Amino acid sequence: MGDFWLNGFEGILFTAILYLAGFAVSLILGGQAVQSFRLGKPSRWAWLLLLIGLILRLSWIVGTQPDPISDYAVYWNHAEPIAGGDFAFNNIDKHPGIIVLLAFCRAVFGSAYWPVWTLNLVLSGLIMVLIYLLGQRLFSRSVGLIALALSAFQPQLISYSALFASELPTLYFYLLLSWLILESRQPKLPNWLHWAGLGVVLYTAVLTRSTALVFGMLAVLTVLFFRRDDWKANVKGLAVFGVTASLLLSSWVYHQYLLTGKAQLFWGGEIWLVATTHYETESRLVKPENIPGLRERIDKATTGKTGPQKRMAELNEDKAWAMAIIGQNPLRYFLAGPVRLRHILWTTSETGIRDTQWGSSRLRNLPEKTVTRLAEISKQLWRVTLILGISGALWAVVDWKRNHKRSQEGLLILGGFLMVWLGFHYLMAVASDRWALQIIPFTLLFAALSIINLWKRLFPSPKSDSPLY
Repeated sequence: MGDFWLNGFEGILFTAILYLAGFAVSLILGGQAVQSFRLGKPSRWAWLLLLIGLILRLSWIVGTQPDPISDYAVYWNHAEPIAGGDFAFNNIDKHPGIIVLLAFCRAVFGSAYWPVWTLNLVLSGLIMVLIYLLGQRLFSRSVGLIALALSAFQPQLISYSALFASELPTLYFYLLLSWLILESRQPKLPNWLHWAGLGVVLYTAVLTRSTALVFGMLAVLTVLFFRRDDWKANVKGLAVFGVTASLLLSSWVYHQYLLTGKAQLFWGGEIWLVATTHYETESRLVKPENIPGLRERIDKATTGKTGPQKRMAELNEDKAWAMAIIGQNPLRYFLAGPVRLRHILWTTSETGIRDTQWGSSRLRNLPEKTVTRLAEISKQLWRVTLILGISGALWAVVDWKRNHKRSQEGLLILGGFLMVWLGFHYLMAVASDRWALQIIPFTLLFAALSIINLWKRLFPSPKSDSPLY
C-alpha cells in the first residue's frame, strides 16, 4: 500500500486523477456560465455570432488538419505512454495539464485527432460565451455583444482551435476564474461551495499554465477592496478557496519533491521570470557562447546525473547562465524590455497561423501564398484590435470613479492580470508572439468598450443600456 501511494505521487497517476476531476468541475462551472448566457435572453445576434464563431473554427480545422509539431508534438508524444498505463513522469519543467488531457483523449479514443479538436471546439464556445458575459457584466450588453463579435472572427483564436496546445485551456481558465471571482458576490451555489470550486479551478489552471496563480492574488485583492459589506462571509470564502487550492497543489509539489528532493511547484519555464532559455537570442542580448566557461559549468554540474536530477541541474545552470548574460550589461537588458514587448505585441502577431504549417504533412487546401496572406491579415487585425484595446483601457481608467462597483471589481481583475503580464514579459528574454494569445480575450473586451464609446460619441442617442457605456 505504501509503495502504491509513493508510486502514485512519484508518477503522474494521482495528478492525472485530480486534474481530470478538476477539469470536469471546470466544465460544470462553465456550464453554469452558459446557463447564465441563456437565461440572460441574449439577442439573436449573440446566438448568430456564437454559431458563426464555431463554424469558422470547425472550417479551419477541416481545412488544415495539422499534425502536432514543435511543443505540440512533445505534448502528444508524452501523452502516449500515460494513455497506455505508464504513469512515470519525470519532466519537472513541463506543465502536466495539457499532457493529461491529451492522454485521456488517447486512452479513450486512440490516436485519432478529432476528439482533441472537438474538445478545442467546446473550449472555444465557452471562451466566446465568457467573453460576452464579462463584457455585459462589467460594462453593458452592447460591449458584450461587440466583444463576442470580435472573438468570433479573431484569427488567432480561430487558428489555435486546430492545435494541440495549452493555450485554449489556459484562456478558458483565465476567463472562468475572472467570472467566478465576480460571481462570488452573489453566487448561485452555497458560498463555501462556490469558493471551493474556485480553488479547484485555480489548481487545474495552474497545472495547465502556472501564470494562473495571478488570479489567486486577484481574488484576495477583490475581496479586500470591494467586499467589506459582508466581511465575515468573504473571509470564510477566501479561507475555503485558499485551503482547497493549497491542498490540491501540494500533491504536485510532493510529486516534485519525490523526483528532485526539493519542494517546488515548477522548475524553469515562466515561473522563473528572468531565468528563461537564453539560448534564444531574439532579445539581442549577449550570446551565450560569448560567456567564458558557462558551457563547461553545465557539463560539470550534470556529470553523473540522470533523469530529473540531471534536468534540475541543467535548469539551475540555465538560471545561472541567464543571470550571467544579464550581468554582462544589466542596463541593456532592462532597456531591451520595450523591444521584447514590441516584438510580442506588434511586430509579428500572427499567432497560430504559421503554427499550422510547420512540418505538417496533413496541411490541405492552404498553399503557402494563402497562409502568408492569412498571416498578414491576422497581423493587421491584431494591430487594430490592440490600439482599440489600449484606448478602451484608458477610457475605463478615466471613468474609474463613475463606474459602479461591479465594473471596478472587473477592471481590477482584468487590469491586474494585464499589468502582471506586461511586467512579466518586460523581464523575459524570449520574445515570441505566441505569448500574446494570453491577453487577447481581455484586449477584446477593452476594444469593444472603445468601439461602443466611439459609436455613442459619433451617433449620440438618449437611450442606452448602461448609464456609462
